[in-house]
Amino acid sequence: MTSWTFLDELSAELDQSKHHDLPDGIATALSDGIISVLAGEDRLGLEEAQAALEKFYLKRLAAAPTEAVLAARGDACAKPEDKAAFSLGLVGLAHAIVARMASRRIDDAFERRLRSKPFERYVRLLIDAELSGRELAERLGKDEAEVSRSVKVLRQIGAVECRREGNRTVNYLTPAARAVARARNMGALGSGGHPGHLHPRVLNALDNHRKELPESLRGSMILVGTGDRLRA
Repeated sequence: MTSWTFLDELSAELDQSKHHDLPDGIATALSDGIISVLAGEDRLGLEEAQAALEKFYLKRLAAAPTEAVLAARGDACAKPEDKAAFSLGLVGLAHAIVARMASRRIDDAFERRLRSKPFERYVRLLIDAELSGRELAERLGKDEAEVSRSVKVLRQIGAVECRREGNRTVNYLTPAARAVARARNMGALGSGGHPGHLHPRVLNALDNHRKELPESLRGSMILVGTGDRLRA
């Protein structure tokens, strides 16, 4: 269940500092909380969210300058520029919510695409080596033209990059794709002997149960990094 105590803490900090501007990142925090609550089926969670947001809104409204209060209430006496600023803030929050939700779904779709039958073998080969289109075709037993089309798709979704080496163009996995491959035990890193990796059967079982989780928790939880340096 989402905790809204950060709103009480933020309100107390604003009261103490006598500032009215909300800090950077508040839209993201609100977006994550709202998405989590809406994705669940708990009426109590919705009621708690409504109460917490209403409490925060009314408290900040009481402490806000008169011009901001008039704009927030849509008062006819409010200055046009204040009304415009308030309206843009609402649109900005709506955009943040949609963007956060889209990001979660894109991350999940990215992983599913890499693990799909047409592309999984490419990922398994490229996690161990940087290969040209001809080398990929030879190892996959496919026509170079077909391989070229598949690699193009992988580049478009941000899974593969390429560079020139003399007369060769070599393909290699991006950090995001490599993170998925490591987490899902694809390629040689998925042999089962690499520390910190789960057996593929365990991962598949976990995936099968993901649908039982609230939608907000179904996305991939994977660390992305370059080499041995990981970042969340």
